[in-house]
Amino acid sequence: MRPQHSLFTEAISRARDSARWPTTAINRGEPPPATTDPSNRRRLRYSPVDKLSLILGAFDIYKAYFNLNAANVYQALVQFATAASSHR
Repeated sequence: MRPQHSLFTEAISRARDSARWPTTAINRGEPPPATTDPSNRRRLRYSPVDKLSLILGAFDIYKAYFNLNAANVYQALVQFATAASSHR
């Protein structure tokens, strides 16, 4: 049998509610903003023979970090990314 392979990729952007404002924040009476958490996933599967499959996967997740700034305003301070890969 000849080798088989497949490639899978997916991009998702989810809307999320932010946490409640701290009671010490100047803007504590405002409604919290909805944020999005985009993520990307990729997977490659390769089967050189019938009973053997090699799988390589990777993903990225981007998330906003909320906290009080120097003026005591609760807001998104930074957006950071998490990346990982796996194989079997």
